[in-house]
Amino acid sequence: MPLFNNARHRSRIPLHYGTAKGARNTIRRLKTQPIGYAKQVVRTMMYRAVYHKHQTKGMKDAASIYRGFLRSLSSSHTRKKVS
Repeated sequence: MPLFNNARHRSRIPLHYGTAKGARNTIRRLKTQPIGYAKQVVRTMMYRAVYHKHQTKGMKDAASIYRGFLRSLSSSHTRKKVS
């Protein structure tokens, strides 16, 4: 077994935080992932959009979309997959 082999390899999901459309596409792709992974990714993308040095209106819109998705996840924390 190679040294840097990741046995739990997940397929890569394109992640975006620059526009509202990109945020919606990211969330759509994350709905098939485990809820813990989805929360981690969404929280990271939200903070990237909020604390970006050169924040745009699209980033503010994306951050609000991610916030809403996190709220919806917190109300349904017992599910295995996001639906």
